[in-house]
Amino acid sequence: MTQQRPSLGWAFFRSVPFRSSVPFLAAAFFACSTLGFLIDIKDLGAHPAAGLMVEVLGWGIVGAGYAFTAIWSRKILPLVVVAHVLLTWVPERFAGRDVASSSLVDTRRELKVRLKIDAAGSGAALALGYVCFMVFVRREGSRYLRDHTEISLAKTLHRSLVPPIRSRTAVFEFYGASVPSGEVGGDLLDLVHDGRDWMAYVADVSGHGVPAGVVMGMFKSAARMRLRSPAGVDALLTDLNRVMFELNSPNMFITCACVRHSDSGHIEFGLAGHLPILHFKFSTRTVDELSVGHVPLGIFEDIAFPCGEARVESGDVLVILTDGLTEVFSADGEEFGLERLKQVVIEHSGSPLDDLYNALMSRVRAHGPQVDDQTLLLVRCGGRADGSAGLPPLHSAFAGEGSTG
Repeated sequence: MTQQRPSLGWAFFRSVPFRSSVPFLAAAFFACSTLGFLIDIKDLGAHPAAGLMVEVLGWGIVGAGYAFTAIWSRKILPLVVVAHVLLTWVPERFAGRDVASSSLVDTRRELKVRLKIDAAGSGAALALGYVCFMVFVRREGSRYLRDHTEISLAKTLHRSLVPPIRSRTAVFEFYGASVPSGEVGGDLLDLVHDGRDWMAYVADVSGHGVPAGVVMGMFKSAARMRLRSPAGVDALLTDLNRVMFELNSPNMFITCACVRHSDSGHIEFGLAGHLPILHFKFSTRTVDELSVGHVPLGIFEDIAFPCGEARVESGDVLVILTDGLTEVFSADGEEFGLERLKQVVIEHSGSPLDDLYNALMSRVRAHGPQVDDQTLLLVRCGGRADGSAGLPPLHSAFAGEGSTG
């Protein structure tokens, strides 16, 4: 499912825990407080002690305030701007910044002492700011390495859970893969067959990242156990819905498209809140939408999922996909949509399945940037696009072998 992504820079800082944000704000405070000492040096120590403290503390607070508003909350930006203006104006009127009236400039000894104080204060503030920045970097560096290790492990598990599919039976050929939009995707495709009968599905878990990947793993485990026993598509979706309702978090759900073949001339299909299955008919060179509307899995506990049936003939192609392919937008805001996908399927229907897959993915990527996981599974009946007997050789577009059941 498509989701708007925040700026990675701001997202990082907003993800920083409170324990690490304190030294970051302290670093901004000390770094900016040096302005107070530098201004006093510029004015040759014309500030009384109280005025100097106002400048030092004031500039530190303003600097920390700007850092806070830029990262976490812009609501207090007007207050920070007001404090900035007052800090510039008030010392001029009340802090005794009139050099001519200051007694400090009357003696070279007092001026020398004041400048030493300013230099020592500037050095101390910079040192404290540096230390606070190092504390922030060390804490966040450790957290980043820990999170990066976990994400790398999750990515490895994702590749093992969602391998590309390159397989065939006596009558059908299968080709597909899932391309995540981030480190860990939430899409899933799978195929189980015994040499004659087969069942395949494509699923899309709401959201992105590790939480979606965890739900995806649970879904595949439950689906694999159910696929090993003979059952129809309606029973599979009903049982999966019951399992995912008990395991799933309240704000997540799964859409799914499932196809089962147990007869030489027909397929059984079911959908749970998913895009229609595209059925290219070799005899008419048209693309039909196979659809049985229903809600996604994991939302309601006790509901039944109806299924439909379609006849497939030699040369026909089934296209099962997720909305990461259709919901791609051009620079003008135009959605790629199903109709463009249908046209590509018709244009390349005579190509091997790997070429058809690459043509579809290339056309989608040329339309606009990927913002969601993109999963595509192709199934051809009869092997050859011209309807003749036999199966063409498989053309590898993947690094490894796929799931064959």
